[in-house]
Amino acid sequence: MKLVSKGLVRRRARYRATGDPEWTLAVVRPFFLLCFMFWIPDPSTRQPLTWHSFAREFLLPILCYYVTALLVITPRTFFIRLALLPISLYSAFRCATRLDLVKGFPDEERIVYVNQGLLLAMTTLATRVIIWTCQLEPYHRVKYSTGNTALDALDLFCNLRGTGWSWSTGLKVPPERRNTSSTPSFLLSTSRSLLTHLLLFDFSLYLVQSFGFSALDPTHAVTGTSIFLAPLPPLQRYLRSSFISILSGLVVYYAIHLMYNLITIISVMLFAHTPDQWPPLFQKPWYATSLNEFWACRWHQLFRHNFIAFGGGPGFFFFGRIGAVMSAFLVSGVLHYIGLWGMGRGSDFFSVAGFFLLMGFGVLMELAFKSMTGHRVGGFFGWLWSMLWLLAWGNLLVDAWLIRGLAGSLFSPQEQRPSVMLVRFVQEHGWLKS
Repeated sequence: MKLVSKGLVRRRARYRATGDPEWTLAVVRPFFLLCFMFWIPDPSTRQPLTWHSFAREFLLPILCYYVTALLVITPRTFFIRLALLPISLYSAFRCATRLDLVKGFPDEERIVYVNQGLLLAMTTLATRVIIWTCQLEPYHRVKYSTGNTALDALDLFCNLRGTGWSWSTGLKVPPERRNTSSTPSFLLSTSRSLLTHLLLFDFSLYLVQSFGFSALDPTHAVTGTSIFLAPLPPLQRYLRSSFISILSGLVVYYAIHLMYNLITIISVMLFAHTPDQWPPLFQKPWYATSLNEFWACRWHQLFRHNFIAFGGGPGFFFFGRIGAVMSAFLVSGVLHYIGLWGMGRGSDFFSVAGFFLLMGFGVLMELAFKSMTGHRVGGFFGWLWSMLWLLAWGNLLVDAWLIRGLAGSLFSPQEQRPSVMLVRFVQEHGWLKS
């Protein structure tokens, strides 16, 4: 503590003498570290997944989450939910910070994205139990109700968008393009979509990796690299980084699509869900003619209710419409920041959360434009504005990901990847030099 205090004194004295504009960060950072270093365990101390750690760390937050879902659809349970909330939050925190789902596995360095998924899941769980605890009126299903409270609670447990629930008002669902005339036809269409997005995901990831962000030989260590290549002239540097950012955005898009299709097939086949319980997730986001349209309609709405209820609602109460927009995007930014931290390689609040805050700022500029001109942002110039804004700040987000080696992730055995097999086939036939 004395060392930290002396350090602060030296920094403050240096600022007074030189006017160093970075003094704020230099002074505040030690306080930030002191606040968090004592109660957030170092990632290296996380326990591997065993039956004991599963029962002790993972099972409790899941049970608390389900019980809270059961209570929020049951009248007069507010005080029970309130009493359960601290247990739910603490157990989710312990699971997120004390459990390593891939520790001891082969290719551990290349599958740490699983821990990123764990942090996203536990953060989402914590956010939802807070929202459910504060709910005064019980939720109810407006469609697809089973008549069984336990099963309805299970659906709420898994249902992020709120399809068929009273709390999903205002949700914009993309038009259905799959064959829904019968369940077998729907499953066939979804399976085709699954295969298509699996191939697109693998080839997009291969292209990102081919820029040198990950040795395609899986025996090599995973090393993170910035997308900004310093030796290049500025124009070439940012053209290169922007192309990599576009490819990385496609990787994320295809990965989410892929997982959603897989879960859809499982739910319809094993749990007898109907096709309309699994509407499309995206609506061709590259056609968005405004940032508002991109985020409110065309991008996936899986966390929409979380961002509005946990961020937008309180933000509107205190600061009006500006507060609602910025608070919703702040919650989104914090979620993604925590998720990246889950990999155990650090995180970058200014690049990750900053990207989403800048998206909120862009939406506010569109609202200001409409207020001044009476016209919404749209048309060709609206599309150009939206894509350039997303791409310009998307460079920061992608750079934070790739510096931490996310491009080195392995989702299937290297020799069985369609992209690797195709490139090897082409090389063997002399159509492409290795």
